[in-house]
Amino acid sequence: RFFCQGFQTAATNFHAIENNTTSVLVPYNDKAKRLIREISFGSSKSVIKAAQKYSIAVYPQTFQRLRRENAVIMQQNSGAWVLDERYYDISVGLRLDAAPMELDMI
Repeated sequence: RFFCQGFQTAATNFHAIENNTTSVLVPYNDKAKRLIREISFGSSKSVIKAAQKYSIAVYPQTFQRLRRENAVIMQQNSGAWVLDERYYDISVGLRLDAAPMELDMI
């Protein structure tokens, strides 16, 4: 009887965390870049589904900051948001500052 009341109270008072994020595609390897190119020209559901594993969820405040810094661009044909690759580090994830551009030495 106690357990029923405890679960009822928990169910009544529990509020799920809202998923108030924006998905952003990250071009952090060749496969991700290829999928993002395919999506930019319009593509099938299977390509979009394959690209999902190359996306990150970004909270509104962070997303707005990235937009102000032109670190995310919306693909016109698909409506997908794509992150500037300088704002992603494979070791730590999303960066809020751009990594310095590497210059090829000749």
